[in-house]
Amino acid sequence: MKSNFAVMFLIVLSGTISIAVFNPIIGPLSRDLGLSAGNALYTAQMAGPYTVCALLVGLTLLLDFARREASVPASIVIGGEAK
Repeated sequence: MKSNFAVMFLIVLSGTISIAVFNPIIGPLSRDLGLSAGNALYTAQMAGPYTVCALLVGLTLLLDFARREASVPASIVIGGEAK
């Protein structure tokens, strides 16, 4: 039961933070595009989780690239061929 509460808390927290962060950016843009207030709010709320996911994917790729690059010099020092 506590894990369900933690998941729901994180979902609500990320939605609230994303509205606070992205509303100044998306608000004027949505008015220029002619979106309603509800659509602008939904867009601002969904921008947060997508941004967090994009950052996590980018960090994962960066760490994977750094791990692969670190293995190449070790193979050169040992004298084997890099595969």
